[in-house]
Amino acid sequence: MIIESIKQLSDSSVFDYYSIETISELELHLRTLVSLIEIICKSEIRIRHELREKIYAQLKNFAEIHFRSTEVNEQGFNKVFKSKFEDFNPSPKSTTLLDSDVSNEGKVYKDVKRNYNIDFLLLHLRDTLHCMRDDENKFLEVWRRTKELLRKIFGIAPGLIKTGISHGADLLIDNGIELLFKNLQETFKWKYPISSWYYEWRTLLELNFNIQNFLQECSLCPNYGESLLFECLWHCVSKSWSTPISNSESLTNKKHFVNNLLGMEPLAFPHSLWFGALDITQELITKTQRDSTLGICYYLALESLQKAPSSFIRFKAKEVLIKLSKRKTLFYDIIEKDFNNYKQSLDSVKRLKSHQMIEAIRKKSFYDEILVDTNKSNVNDSKKKGKAIITDSLASPRAIILSGDSITDIIITELSCPITYQISKTYQILSCCKNFISLETLQRIIDKNPHPICPLCRKTIDLNSLINLPQSEIFQGIHNHFIEDNYDVQDHNQNTFNENSDEEINISKLKSQQKFRTSNSIRRKFFKTPKFLYSSLRKKANIAYKLGEFETAINALTEILEEYPTSYSLQCYRAKVYIECNKFHEALEDLDSAIEQKPNKFEAYLLRGITYFKMNKYKESLDDLTRSLEIEPNNAAALGHCGITYYMMKEYDESLWDLTKSLEIEPNNVSVLNHRGIIYYMKKEYDKSLLDLTKSLEIEPSNKSLLDLIKSLEIEPNNASALNYRGIAYYMMKEYDNSLLDLTKTLEIEPNNAPALNYRGIIYYMKKEYNKSLLDLTKTLEIEPNNASALNYRSIIYYIKKEYNKSLLDLTKSLDIEPSNKSLLDLKQSLEIEPNNSSALSYCGIAYYMMNEYDKSLLELTKSCI
Repeated sequence: MIIESIKQLSDSSVFDYYSIETISELELHLRTLVSLIEIICKSEIRIRHELREKIYAQLKNFAEIHFRSTEVNEQGFNKVFKSKFEDFNPSPKSTTLLDSDVSNEGKVYKDVKRNYNIDFLLLHLRDTLHCMRDDENKFLEVWRRTKELLRKIFGIAPGLIKTGISHGADLLIDNGIELLFKNLQETFKWKYPISSWYYEWRTLLELNFNIQNFLQECSLCPNYGESLLFECLWHCVSKSWSTPISNSESLTNKKHFVNNLLGMEPLAFPHSLWFGALDITQELITKTQRDSTLGICYYLALESLQKAPSSFIRFKAKEVLIKLSKRKTLFYDIIEKDFNNYKQSLDSVKRLKSHQMIEAIRKKSFYDEILVDTNKSNVNDSKKKGKAIITDSLASPRAIILSGDSITDIIITELSCPITYQISKTYQILSCCKNFISLETLQRIIDKNPHPICPLCRKTIDLNSLINLPQSEIFQGIHNHFIEDNYDVQDHNQNTFNENSDEEINISKLKSQQKFRTSNSIRRKFFKTPKFLYSSLRKKANIAYKLGEFETAINALTEILEEYPTSYSLQCYRAKVYIECNKFHEALEDLDSAIEQKPNKFEAYLLRGITYFKMNKYKESLDDLTRSLEIEPNNAAALGHCGITYYMMKEYDESLWDLTKSLEIEPNNVSVLNHRGIIYYMKKEYDKSLLDLTKSLEIEPSNKSLLDLIKSLEIEPNNASALNYRGIAYYMMKEYDNSLLDLTKTLEIEPNNAPALNYRGIIYYMKKEYNKSLLDLTKTLEIEPNNASALNYRSIIYYIKKEYNKSLLDLTKSLDIEPSNKSLLDLKQSLEIEPNNSSALSYCGIAYYMMNEYDKSLLELTKSCI
């Protein structure tokens, strides 16, 4: 039955047309054929030479179908399809036409829609067929040798003598995976030549297919299989990206891939092993039930994308990430952000290529799911658009907020030593309870007791039954991603607390595990409380602070301070959180202690100055802020707080000086802009004041503190300038009723005040009092004929009153003054144009013509003639 299925799948004539859908169908077809041939490879069945040759001959037809379908997919953009292997790894000195021709965004670049999975499957089939023979099954021999080497790596080889922890010297620990691939290469002695990458690729395949059976034979946990497989995947991928490719290897010849595929020389794409490792990673994403496995898959694909030397690898890395984003909500937003960051790091042409490739992969994913999804109703429009249909869609919004940290937390929680909570390069599986602990931890336990007791199950550890679990490749691959956040208040000289620990853990989960595994007394007997734990508590405090969960942050920091009671940075940090909770006396206790320890450091003085300010103790506040500026004279925060404190003390000249200097260093500080704007107002420098308030509102439109400041102003009853100022300020903050009152009072004192007339005219327009608005705007234009704002609004009012000629005159003049004026757009959005009003349509058509929008103009004018 298997042989008959292989014969049917080997027939390429079933693909008698080319289309976009054909690409996904062909990939599924080839994957099914590959799976059946792999079953044959692992059984006692032999495929006769004639059938192998028939399958081999069909590969050329499958390749032709692949290329022609890709050509159809790109039809209209790249009509001539030339398969050049140098496209996948171009020489730095050569630039293709597509690379040099930067055209409009509608252009579709060559190969961005290519499904490289098909190329890889064809190469795999070719070399696998070359390896098959009539007289023997070489693949069974490969797996037999693999099992022997795995037993040595795990330390369970028959007759292997182990003497305490030193047995590691007799085993393949640090370089075990590398030796596994090197020694197995001697097993591959084939009748026909095969590609150099296929040796290691076949080893990966054998591990992927057989590792669970091997672990079952050894009575080991199935989870260890994924760990060992990842060790091999990281080894192959890291080796690939660190190995330069020569010209011969990169297939710089210009023969068509169809011909190369069946040529005498076993050619292959550069980094085919890398591609294959990512393909197994994609399979793991679908099968695994472990969150830590998904996390490692994420980092493997992300590293591959960032280091990919060719479209071949970039395609696969992106496909793996897209697959992962659909598996779990945790990854979706992170991967979208990663894609955006990656594209932003490219130049404009490569950015467009990358975007087109990602969209093409999303579309491919949609068709793939249709082919394999038995419940077609689940494949909806959102999937067609490339959006993730995520299996755990009920994840809370907070889980998504914390997702960036959770990936790291999940990995370290599951992969770290349960005793020290740290990741190691090598672990020892204990026969007594089948748990694992790090090699370093075990050594420390043995140093304490020559007859060591397991701290997890309290049984004696049999040193001769320990099993090795190497993870050095995984450790090297992911440890760079475990970086602590930068904290607002730090003490880089404090050595008792490591700000840059490479490991992070999920505290709540580890504490829960610890409760069942080992008591505190047992742990303290062997170990001092690790700094790693407190680094993670600091991480927890930092996240809680950002989320506004101040009590949680205080509790975490308090727990650390119990171990490090004199830490300057921790005391400052907890004081900052206390300030947010209005617990000023507790904050002062921490800050007094910090200053007593380090009287020449800046942070504690600044925070204590802020604390006194919030307690309305302005003199004490000013003393501390002044001291902080003696230490750091150009600190924008200290200058700003000092300026605001002077303002509260009504010392406006000193306040203005500090606020101005603060804004020179940090020009977008809203609070400082607000206070300087008010001081300018008090000094009757209204233009400067409005500039500050305008900039403040641009940065923070819903600025309630500014509104409170404006309302608190005491204005002389007949001060037209002050009234006008406050009226315009209210207008900018959309307080239209208050603005109207002040502007009306201004005009009672100064009837020809053009700004007041203009703003009042606009407010009347917003209140739909069009006649009043028209009077104010017309009077404004008598005083300031080139006021574009007044012209815009008057043109709209004329339009509403159906005086189209007048409206058009105002609009024309407005566009002469400001050619890029958006008034017409605002007009069309704010008015409901009668569908059959020919005058209105004609008006819009002429306006579009003046703005050089000829297509839109023609459309409107055509409608007006109907």
